[in-house]
Amino acid sequence: VFSTKLWWIMLLTAAALTSLGALPVLLVANLGEEIPELDVAGPALLEQVWSTMGSAAIIAMILGILSFTSEYRHETITDTFLTEPRRGRVVAAKAAVNAVLGAMVALVSAVTVIGLALWLLPDGHAPIDWSYVVRIVLAVVLTDALYAILGVSVGALITSQLAAVLLALLWVLLIEGLIAAINPTVGKWLPGGAAQSILGGQSSGVDLLPPVAGVAVLLAYTVAVGALAASTTLRRDITCR
Repeated sequence: VFSTKLWWIMLLTAAALTSLGALPVLLVANLGEEIPELDVAGPALLEQVWSTMGSAAIIAMILGILSFTSEYRHETITDTFLTEPRRGRVVAAKAAVNAVLGAMVALVSAVTVIGLALWLLPDGHAPIDWSYVVRIVLAVVLTDALYAILGVSVGALITSQLAAVLLALLWVLLIEGLIAAINPTVGKWLPGGAAQSILGGQSSGVDLLPPVAGVAVLLAYTVAVGALAASTTLRRDITCR
């Protein structure tokens, strides 16, 4: 992971993506100083600001995907499986390392949002409940770690780097949102809905799963995709050109 520049480039990307989520909320809050009727500096605004810490979960997933697909792309997977023929151990090792990377993405996102909030929140905003902020940070760390592990499973299943990354982006940024908009009850059982439930809140007026259930759902998706990869992709012979 640390032998290339990719890890810190992705962390910078996570900071940029998180900023894009937090800045509009904070800019509207500053607009509220001129339009008092908006009441955008209340507790609800702060909760919305802190929720943007989860904006970069897709970066954690992509890091997990790249941990497997990069090996197939650069043909190092043969050496990896010759060094450790028990492929399940390879998957477990990659999952553990990428869980740490996912936590790093979450911490970068949290620092970004807290820094922007302290800089841009208007005067007279509601008091910051730092115990609540800490809970959200811990929830984001857990969510991003799980997303990274899910990315490892997806990368193990879909060995093509381009296809796996495009599929992840389409799912997170488009397909899942459409499903949740059409049927919010189904949406809360999807990975994004499970992630929201870990952070707490509501989606389209539908109560989300309890946080513990959200963790269980994300783990279930990870295990299911990983099991499918173990029974298909990971059982195939690996050959070099």
